[in-house]
Amino acid sequence: MGNDALQEILKRIEELGRENAALRATSQAALHIPDANVPYRLIFEASVLPRLLIDAESGSILDVNDAAVTFYGVDREALLRTPVTDIDIEVGQSIVGNSRFTVPKRRTNHVLPNGQTKTIEVTASAVRLPGRTVVQWDILETSHEAVPRGAQHRNDQTYRQVVETAADLIYRTDIRGYFILANPAFLRHFGCSVEELRSFHYSDLVRSDYQYMVQTFYINQAMRRLPNTYLEFPIRARDGREAWVGQNVQLLREGRHILGFQGVARDITERKRLEQPLADHIAYMHRRNQKLTRRLRRLRTANNTLEDLALTDHLTGLFNHRAFQEELEHAFQYAVAQNLPLSLLLIDLDGFKQVNDTRGHQAGDSILQAVGALLNERVRGSDLVARYGGEEFAVILPGTDQAGSLAQAERFRRMIEATFEEDRITASFGASSIEYDVTDRRMLVRQADAALYAAKKSGRNCVRHYGLLDPQVRSGMFAVVSLQPAAEGRADYGDGS
Repeated sequence: MGNDALQEILKRIEELGRENAALRATSQAALHIPDANVPYRLIFEASVLPRLLIDAESGSILDVNDAAVTFYGVDREALLRTPVTDIDIEVGQSIVGNSRFTVPKRRTNHVLPNGQTKTIEVTASAVRLPGRTVVQWDILETSHEAVPRGAQHRNDQTYRQVVETAADLIYRTDIRGYFILANPAFLRHFGCSVEELRSFHYSDLVRSDYQYMVQTFYINQAMRRLPNTYLEFPIRARDGREAWVGQNVQLLREGRHILGFQGVARDITERKRLEQPLADHIAYMHRRNQKLTRRLRRLRTANNTLEDLALTDHLTGLFNHRAFQEELEHAFQYAVAQNLPLSLLLIDLDGFKQVNDTRGHQAGDSILQAVGALLNERVRGSDLVARYGGEEFAVILPGTDQAGSLAQAERFRRMIEATFEEDRITASFGASSIEYDVTDRRMLVRQADAALYAAKKSGRNCVRHYGLLDPQVRSGMFAVVSLQPAAEGRADYGDGS
């Protein structure tokens, strides 16, 4: 890319920046926001319209923007030395001496310093700056304005006849949104003349609750330079009559400059009336859908609560027997797939039946709750404690081999013995690990149950591991539990403890 082309692109980017800033300023004014968030200096400089800032008392020009410098064809310093009355005597004299006076839009033949004559429209408005009030003078060149859809139709009598006899509302505005021209149908609908219409901004005819939306829509069209848009909204005539219109708006441009908007609006009130029952039904279905969505969320919450209750022991808050079996199956499958160790502890409280018989079930329940809490507080995050049934507990130990399971079981045994010494409660432990010909979780449970049976027969308050039992004892214990396995909920070891 050559330097000239690059410079042209950079110049165009700069021009677009100024135009976009001006459009933002126009949106602020059109929306009647008294205190714009954009600094006034930025709005003033970026305007694509020639703009002067004038001292209302002396008539001297305080500041001009770049567009004014280009329009007048002289440098900034020369303009700042020129009284406003020398630029346009008629409009200038009406400003001087009255800072609050806003000159109505006026058209005049303006003679530039180079002798060129241009037809312009001048609007003056008071601007409140910190510590003073000045007048801002906006200039809109109207030399190129013609009937709707451009100067190429000036002599086209057929087009003129179509526009004037059309039932659709056809109009044109300048870049600020003030009306310039309108066809008879438009004037009849709003009950005004062309001269009266020129004092209106297009948003004045939009129903108040839609004004912000409509203004934002067309400001966006100008900023994005969209050639054509379509929008539906309600309008209000001078006599208060309301109607809905569907409006196509064309962005009028001359080269890179935006001249204004041309609109063709059609009355769609009847269509809107017929659509209203459908719209009401859609709104009703939307509200109903929202209610159903809220109910569904409540049902999901209730289901989650029920699922938690189904997997939780209501007395201890630990996992129950069903949850234990599901979690053990997952742990077993993972350990086999990853070739990792896995161990299981079955725990039975010694002397618990005597507590129930002598002190009552409430005391027994308190001991079960305390034992469950003690076990749950002393395990790793990967371990799982469950109430297996009655006074039995189970602990799943992923990643733990035979030696590790014995060490953990012995720690638990000592804690229970020390904690419940006054209650004369101890615990017997049976442990198993998957390295001893374990083919499924049921086999792992039966081996732990056989080891627990051996611990009970050895005098209680001790730990036994299935893999360390004498082969003859192991075979006998396994045969006993196989007849009524703990895996199926057996909690009676035949000794009443």
